[in-house]
Amino acid sequence: YLKSEYTEPDSLKKIIATNPVLKNAEGLEEQQSQWASASSNLQTIRIVLWVFLGINLLVSFLQITTATGLVIYSQRMRIRTLSLIGATAGFIGRPFIRRAILEGFVGALLALALLGGLLYGAEQAFGYRILSLCPSVPLLGVIIAIPLVGVCVSFVSSWRATRRYIHMEEGKIHLI
Repeated sequence: YLKSEYTEPDSLKKIIATNPVLKNAEGLEEQQSQWASASSNLQTIRIVLWVFLGINLLVSFLQITTATGLVIYSQRMRIRTLSLIGATAGFIGRPFIRRAILEGFVGALLALALLGGLLYGAEQAFGYRILSLCPSVPLLGVIIAIPLVGVCVSFVSSWRATRRYIHMEEGKIHLI
């Protein structure tokens, strides 16, 4: 197993400098170029994965916003009636936002369960012990970030859709 602190291209130079036996070893120059190539390839892969993550987050936000908007759209007359009798925007939007946050949290827990099942299945089927290779701090960060993102995206989309129908003019709500 490689330790991450020794996978940088300049690490091989540091190891050679500290160990006099390796100074006369053959083929180390070739390995240094291989390390540099591997590091460059890994950096490219990181950038591509971050781009895919951003696109995936954008698509999921748009899908959640559309689904939430449709749910709130079906209740637009009830929202309008409540606003006509003097209900505040917070009172009208609170049940929609609460429900969206709960659904976002449950969805995040389901995503974590599926991810855990995938890791367990990979270990059982192929013998890959992926969790033992992952550092605990980033793994804990993922476990915290998935529910946080699910709740935040659900909250923002529900708040925007509810606010749209609460503040819509009376004549326009019937035309939609």
